[in-house]
Amino acid sequence: MRDVTDVLFEYLEAKRHLWNTHFRRHVRSLSDCSPLEEYEQIDRLLFSAIVLDPLDLGETNVEHLGIEPLSFLRVKPREGFTTLSIAFSVPPGGSNRLWGVPESVQVSQNAHFGFIQFFDWDVYGFAAYPYFRVRVDRHSELPARSGQDGLIETLAAAVVLVERESD
Repeated sequence: MRDVTDVLFEYLEAKRHLWNTHFRRHVRSLSDCSPLEEYEQIDRLLFSAIVLDPLDLGETNVEHLGIEPLSFLRVKPREGFTTLSIAFSVPPGGSNRLWGVPESVQVSQNAHFGFIQFFDWDVYGFAAYPYFRVRVDRHSELPARSGQDGLIETLAAAVVLVERESD
């Protein structure tokens, strides 16, 4: 597995700048879908251009970006971290979710979570995206949390590219 955290942060910076500078002020109400839908289309194009193309994954479909984990990206603890603060979804599933109080979870360097998207509490305000939204998979060190989404601080984790099915 190859560390691609810098590639993802380059995408994040473009996404954040685009939203904060050019789109945020045009969203007058949540019922006015046009600016939001256009931003989401552009976001997928940004992801393709800044992440997929440089990683030679240009033909990958990202229509589910932000909804389902991307099979080729995993979030893992940064080197030296043995605990992660993770807020888990309550209850698991659904498009609208509640988040529990962050829990301090013991992890090894082999702990991996499926990358879904960068997350910010206020998606319509000034965005910073301080969290990775991830999904605990069935092979994780947290089998009781399998299938649940979680929020992990971006400063505590790295993103790796899964190059082979066995990774």
